[in-house]
Amino acid sequence: IDTPGYEPSSTANVTGPGSVLNSRNLVVDTGTLNIENQGRVNISETSYIGHDSSSIGVATVTGAGSTWNSQQLFVGDEGLGTLNIENAGVANVLQDTWVGVDDPASTINLNNGVFNTSGLLASPSNLRGTGTINAATAVSDMDLVFDSSTGLRQQLILNTLPGQDVTLNLDASSPDNQGALGAGYQGTGTLTIKDDLSISSGAGIIGYGWAADGTVTVKGDGSTWKSDHLTVGHLGKGTLNIQDGGTVITNQLVIGIWSSQTPSSTVNLAGGTLDLNGGSITSEHTGSDFSFTGGELKDVSHISFAQTPSMDLTPFTQDGGTFSPGDPVGVTEILRGYAVNGGTVRIDMGGADNTTDQIMVLGGIDINPVGTTLDLNAVGDLKAGVYLLMQTQGYPLTGNFQTVVGLQRLGDGAQLIYGAQTLHLLLTGDFLFADLNQNGSVGIDDLNIVLDHWNQNVTPGDILAGDLNHDGFVGIDDLTAVLGQWNQGTPPAVESLASVPEPTCALCMMGLTGLSCRRTTRPA
Repeated sequence: IDTPGYEPSSTANVTGPGSVLNSRNLVVDTGTLNIENQGRVNISETSYIGHDSSSIGVATVTGAGSTWNSQQLFVGDEGLGTLNIENAGVANVLQDTWVGVDDPASTINLNNGVFNTSGLLASPSNLRGTGTINAATAVSDMDLVFDSSTGLRQQLILNTLPGQDVTLNLDASSPDNQGALGAGYQGTGTLTIKDDLSISSGAGIIGYGWAADGTVTVKGDGSTWKSDHLTVGHLGKGTLNIQDGGTVITNQLVIGIWSSQTPSSTVNLAGGTLDLNGGSITSEHTGSDFSFTGGELKDVSHISFAQTPSMDLTPFTQDGGTFSPGDPVGVTEILRGYAVNGGTVRIDMGGADNTTDQIMVLGGIDINPVGTTLDLNAVGDLKAGVYLLMQTQGYPLTGNFQTVVGLQRLGDGAQLIYGAQTLHLLLTGDFLFADLNQNGSVGIDDLNIVLDHWNQNVTPGDILAGDLNHDGFVGIDDLTAVLGQWNQGTPPAVESLASVPEPTCALCMMGLTGLSCRRTTRPA
């Protein structure tokens, strides 16, 4: 709906019962759309009000039964947009609603109307009048807290502006939510997730507009934010804090896309977990920072950081915490360099593919010989051979890990080989994952280790306590691993066949009921 030259404007009316406009997309630029008297507009993809630069678009939904349905909505994209919802009119947006993307004067005006959307991206000043907005999640310029006192459903009253009395109902309880979540849309905002609450979102956006300053904190065991893709600092400044056992799961993390501020945006991994789910971490602007001092960074395929306007890359730096390339086994590519100043590098090894985690660096690797640990974490069998763990390209690998965990369990002939540009693991014999007592075979002694600690919480990964799957609990999964490799390997000469019962007999010996049933609870 548009008039070339912008004056006078065009008008489209969808009026009366049975009046329906169906379209894939809808653009109201310098024009007006009226939906009234039970008229209906159904847009299968995206609706725009004020799409082009300098355009002025107005849409009104008025009267009971009058409805506008759209997959996505922009009220003021590059131009000025106004959406009026009046007299019991309703607008429904299945995904995200963006208000005032480029023009902050764009508004949704309510006069006893109802607006429903999955994700709401707007400042409180963009929401005017009297009425109700129902959303799953929001990116805004306010302080949002999801904790034990507020829960995942909460009601906010926006009434700080003259004539403003907007009830904003947020319901972030659905694990399938695809609405955007974050903080700092065009101004300052914060979001806190804590007290064992879990929230899912489509896009995660922290610091969207040029003047935005957003901070998100996820903290405490069990507190989780799952986002399809996460941007920390789009045009503005963004900060993401992960601490005290909190977890953030995303497929892509971008730090500082177009931000003009220096320092622009920061991710602070100080405790808890950042799980990339096989995705990437990239930084695309001056001053962006990834501070890795604690917690766990896991399952990331690609890491690169641009720190200058010329897009020169700087090394990925680990000052603490645990870096786990895969989940359980994967390859991480790091552009420009990797500095292991402190903390632990966990290399998962073994399994059906007889592989290990690998860290491949286009640049150098510098390992501080003080305060660093290499954790060789067996998750399955490994054949005898030489395994590449770390490799540089065009630059040296310097230093070594102060502590190596798990090497002894791999056998007497296992050793690390530091080369000029590589770190390899040498195994002179086959490794049996379920050989808990490391005698070269899986039998009654290994079974007894599991039974001696049955149904107990133990230190995660404590092999001598029978925790083969590293979950901190000795139960049916650990027993299954032992029985799955029963009688494999070469037992010591002193052990007779009569002392090695078959797995079915071993189960009978336990005198326990319900062992074949999975325990449904785990330690917190």
